Amino acid sequence: MLRVCVCLTVLLLCAGWDYVEHLTLGEESYRHACEKLRAEIPATADAAVRTRLDIACDNLIIASQLYGQATALAGDLFGGPTDFLSTRAGWKIASRKSYYTLALGNTTHFHPHVTREWWRFHSKAVGNAIEASKKTGLDAVNGLQVALFEAAFADHFLHDAFSAGHMGFNRDASSVAASLAYHDRWNAKGRTIRDRLGRSWKTYGDGHLDAPQNKDGRAHAVDVATLSIEGVLRAFVLGTRDPEHELAIWRAFPYVIEAPEIPSLTDRIVGIDDDDAAALHPLEAINWPARKDRMADLTVLVTGTGASPTTSILAGYYLSLPRVSAPLHVGVGATLPHDGQTIHFAAQAGITASFGLTNEGLLDHHLSAGALWEVRTSDLAGSVWAGYQLNIELGRTLVQLQVAPAFVAPERELGFVASLGIARVLSAAGGGVR
Repeated sequence: MLRVCVCLTVLLLCAGWDYVEHLTLGEESYRHACEKLRAEIPATADAAVRTRLDIACDNLIIASQLYGQATALAGDLFGGPTDFLSTRAGWKIASRKSYYTLALGNTTHFHPHVTREWWRFHSKAVGNAIEASKKTGLDAVNGLQVALFEAAFADHFLHDAFSAGHMGFNRDASSVAASLAYHDRWNAKGRTIRDRLGRSWKTYGDGHLDAPQNKDGRAHAVDVATLSIEGVLRAFVLGTRDPEHELAIWRAFPYVIEAPEIPSLTDRIVGIDDDDAAALHPLEAINWPARKDRMADLTVLVTGTGASPTTSILAGYYLSLPRVSAPLHVGVGATLPHDGQTIHFAAQAGITASFGLTNEGLLDHHLSAGALWEVRTSDLAGSVWAGYQLNIELGRTLVQLQVAPAFVAPERELGFVASLGIARVLSAAGGGVR
């Protein structure tokens, strides 16, 4: 099962830390929490307390490994704690469909939602742990298991809260492709963070947990994850909830961060660059989305008045205009033989402007305008159009559909344009505070 999940994660989109990194964080935090509880609770403690401690922390190597696997599955491959008990759990682990469905609509894995999701599941886990502490025998074992499934979801979100790519921009207002490109850049670049206690460190993101430069970030993530699962285990073993312990977790979450806006490539070329890179901003104040900056595409474009349309195959490039998010698109290619004409060189230029996102950024809706020029020796041929373009965003790969009325030459008549393209997002810009 572990091999299957690792391979899937390598091949598919990532959400926060990768599978092995979530597993590592979950496993270490569970082990440390049990070690702390065993050091704290003496052998002379109440027999029922000792029994519950043994239920939670005996066979610690295996118990911690199982908990680590649970935190890795939660949120990325499982949609809720009940999936751990479902007969369909094995299918979901190996299902690309299940993974994509969760990964493409993953806004809750990003700040500010991620800490709220941690608390939602953590509070349920603590409540279930306290209820389980009132039971005996296998009823107590089963009750703890339910609490740990809730805790695994809580701690998955807690891990993501320390990932550099999960902060610094408005995920809700960003498309899937822009979010993923932005996420990948910051995970590798790293961010300076400060918590409510004033402690400051630099954290990175998935794929960089054990990188030497992420030593401090890793330590903080493990420490806070340990506090989280310790709170659940403590509630089960001692039968009480500790509000001060929960406040310690809240104080240790990222509070203010380095969050400069990433300027587009054209902004950098013309000398417009960020001048606020060292400033720290409250996470709750960061409200600007990421936007797609550079894309390359391959498009089949059909235009004409009906009977004998022109079909072109074009390789293109999108580049954001300075100071605005509307991308300029240029493409070159050739028209296929049609209506007695041979293959001709073709060039296309256009501009698009997004007017809305749906399905958590999976669908990006654009107004588009453009022109196609077919190079002929005898006459001027081509089209000018304005219409609608839809981006279906599957990670950093886009399927682009366009339809529009067009003015067609040399016929000088109204016609149409329709296109199907595949694009790849190369970089993202935006984010930050304004």
